[in-house]
Amino acid sequence: MNNDYVMKDRYKEIDYRWYRNGKSNKIIVSGSGSGPTRKLTINSILENALEKYNLSMIHFDIQNGDFIQTVGKMSEKFHDIIELSKTEGYGIDKIGIMGTSLSGLPAMIASSEYKNMNLFLNSPMIYMQEMADKYLNTFHRYYWRVRRTIKKDGRKAHYSTYSTWRDTELAEIFERLKKKSNKIHILHGDGDDEILLDYSLRFQESMEENSVKSDLTILEGVAHNLHKNYLISDFTSNLLCDFFLSK
Repeated sequence: MNNDYVMKDRYKEIDYRWYRNGKSNKIIVSGSGSGPTRKLTINSILENALEKYNLSMIHFDIQNGDFIQTVGKMSEKFHDIIELSKTEGYGIDKIGIMGTSLSGLPAMIASSEYKNMNLFLNSPMIYMQEMADKYLNTFHRYYWRVRRTIKKDGRKAHYSTYSTWRDTELAEIFERLKKKSNKIHILHGDGDDEILLDYSLRFQESMEENSVKSDLTILEGVAHNLHKNYLISDFTSNLLCDFFLSK
C-alpha cells in the first residue's frame, strides 16, 4: 500500500494506524493483541490485500500504554474507533470488526451492539479468567490481588482485568448476536501454545448451542502471533478481505 495512505494518529488516547484506500467504501476496525509485539500485527501482505480488495483498516492499540484494561474498557475502544470511522463517512453497515487474541472478546461485545456487523476473530482470548487460573498458582493470584497489579512480558494488568472478565456473560452476548444476524469467522492455528485451539473449538460449539452462526478456519502448524509462521499470508489476507466484503 502506498505510504501516503498509512497514517499514525491518536484519538481519545487511543493510538492507531489508519490504512487508507481512496477507493474503499468499507472499513475494518481492528484491535491489536497484547504485549510487546502487538504493533507487528499488520504486514505488507495484508496491506496489499486491503488495496486489492478496496478496503481500508484502522488498527488500534488495545492496551493503554503498558497496561491491559478491563474487557469493558477495551470494548469501549472499539466503540470509539467505530465513531471515528463514522466521522470519515463510513456508515455502520460499511464497518466490520476484527479482534485479535486479547481483543477478541471486547470485539465480540462491541459487534453485538450493531446490526449486520461482520466480526473476524483471530485466536481470540475468550476464557481469560480460566486461562489465568490454569497458568497462575494460588500464590500468584493472591499476590496479584494484594499488590493490585502484575507485570509480565512488557504488560501490566490491574487485578480488575482478571476479576471482572466474566461480568459480561457470553449467554447475554449470544442473545444479542442472534437477534442481529451478525456473521462471525474464527481463525486459529493448531500450533498455538498461548491460546490453545481447544478454546476456539469450545467457543464455537457454545455459539452453535446458542443459535449463533459462525465459521472456524484452522491453520495447521501455525503459532499464536500474527507476524510468525506467515499467519498473515496471502491465504489469510484473502480470507479476511473476502469475509468483510460478504454479507
